[in-house]
Amino acid sequence: MHALTDDAILKDTYKTEANIIWLVENRAILTRMAKETNFLQLTNSFILCLDGQIRSAHTMLIRQLVTTQTVIVWTDFDVAGLTIAMHAVQMINTSYKIIARDNQTFSDIEVYKKWLFGEIEVAEHEQEQQLGDVEQWMKWIQ
Repeated sequence: MHALTDDAILKDTYKTEANIIWLVENRAILTRMAKETNFLQLTNSFILCLDGQIRSAHTMLIRQLVTTQTVIVWTDFDVAGLTIAMHAVQMINTSYKIIARDNQTFSDIEVYKKWLFGEIEVAEHEQEQQLGDVEQWMKWIQ
């Protein structure tokens, strides 16, 4: 696990050989997934924590890292999480999945947006409430 400052991102160039890039909103998800080193190696995954709203340094880093990989976007199930997911999807030119509640995934941001607004009426939902485990994460990849 590495932490990068905005300054480091602006000064250096980054790349990855990962096949799957996870963009997650919260550090709790990052630290939980980072413990599963076998999962990360087996799936050739790279996890990037956005830690709130996407800033210019995040944009630079994501654009450097994402080339042909599949991107999995996993944010809170609220308006702020939707904003992060929409910005993430806008900056990539590759296939993506958005993780939703109850193990649902979406590959279209507009369909996800409609679903999410229906869900927010019921109750907002934090990522950590659906932390899951390797078995669940593998289902999302497939």
